[in-house]
Amino acid sequence: MTVPKDSKTINPPSSQYPPGPSLSEYAWAYFKEGFDFLRLARRLVKKYGDFVHVQIRLQHHFYVNQPDSIEKILQAGEKVRVSRPLPMRRTLGLGLITSEGDLHSMMRRFMQPYFQKQVVADKAKMISEQTQHLINKWQAGEVRDIFQDMTHLALKIIIQFVFGTAITDVDTIGKIEKAAGVVHHYSHQSLASYINMHVEELPFIGKFTPAAHARRFIEKITYGQIANRRAKQNFEGTDLLSVLLKLQQTPEGAKFLNDEQIRDELLTTFFAGHETTASALSWTFYLLSQHPEVERKFHEELDRVLNGRLPTNADLPNLPYTRMVLCESMRLYPPVWTMGRRPPKGQEFWIGGCLIPVKSMILISPYLIHHDERFYPDPERFDPERFTPEKENKRLLYTYFPFGGGNRRCIGESLAWLESILTLSIIASRWRLRLLPGHRVEMEPLISLKPKYGMRMIIESRTPQQAPVLSKDKFKKRDNVATCPFV
Repeated sequence: MTVPKDSKTINPPSSQYPPGPSLSEYAWAYFKEGFDFLRLARRLVKKYGDFVHVQIRLQHHFYVNQPDSIEKILQAGEKVRVSRPLPMRRTLGLGLITSEGDLHSMMRRFMQPYFQKQVVADKAKMISEQTQHLINKWQAGEVRDIFQDMTHLALKIIIQFVFGTAITDVDTIGKIEKAAGVVHHYSHQSLASYINMHVEELPFIGKFTPAAHARRFIEKITYGQIANRRAKQNFEGTDLLSVLLKLQQTPEGAKFLNDEQIRDELLTTFFAGHETTASALSWTFYLLSQHPEVERKFHEELDRVLNGRLPTNADLPNLPYTRMVLCESMRLYPPVWTMGRRPPKGQEFWIGGCLIPVKSMILISPYLIHHDERFYPDPERFDPERFTPEKENKRLLYTYFPFGGGNRRCIGESLAWLESILTLSIIASRWRLRLLPGHRVEMEPLISLKPKYGMRMIIESRTPQQAPVLSKDKFKKRDNVATCPFV
């Protein structure tokens, strides 16, 4: 096979597709795995290797599990298109996660300054206050669903990040949380989501589905906040809504930022910025509860550095082991567990020596790479020592990428690190969490990798132990790994 002159060649060509199952074998495997897409992907990669090809009628699906090829795909910029489930696009419109081309580049440039670590660092006090407000309600010996608590906390933090202090009513926040849960449930790649999407298109009854009702409620809140802020001509706040409304007043911003686009960016940040963090924190508390020696080292660092006081943004560089714990937790349970890409419109290209036809879907899973024994010996073991500076500097590119890469790397990474480290440190300084005996722990790969049955844990009080202050460890930052930007 010859390479067309107008094709986007990334790697040398091959005349054959990679190995893979027939359509009937693919469907049977999906059924056997309980319609769990993550388990299906693990089965296919284990059986067929780093490149798997499945043809579904005229569409070609490629599972890619090879770091060099993943790097080429994620770093290809506009040479590849992002692929998002239709139900997600219905919810988020054309925000940063779903937009492409000039619109994506422009909005990324507009919003990037607001997500820089120096700006995000100013949110540390708000994060600390919200975390304390949550744990002040806890009592020793009670059983709590930590995933539910972390979701509630992360939602309150992201509401204030997006809208400022305009939404503080407890009842309204509760309704937003309930509506967000419904929308999340029907916005991922699943049969239920697509059935719901088609039901919503039916006349008369479509608008009464739970997802449609929840989406309208959140949109009403969002457009109401836009109108209220504009009526007051108050664009000087540090929340995202103020930033976007202020940009809308500039000649350049006016070309892109109508109210619908502002709505899309607000909802994208809102939905992307709370369940992923809640999932990461919940899995981290679970892992700590199952590994006493790691938990002991983690507590020793908190006690030594904080000495019983609350952490601040200035403490983050002095909490290297806490960062390592979070890194390893996100290796085992990456909140964003899969990423999809498509060829440019009307063009085929080559990757890994294989032709990627025009009608193709490329599927990349951080989860599969993070659990590959070629890169992580004994990959199911929880070992924060994998993320010492020396080991990070030796790690191959794109064997660890919980925040993605290239022009689609998560814009909120700095906020996620700040929120995760502060929240984890504040809670663990005061409480020890123990998994409720008999509680079933299982992954549910929806938009984020969440615990399917929640995370029911017993709350135990702990008194921080005073310890001598040791020398400060220095950590280098690499662009290809998820190194905390505050160290």
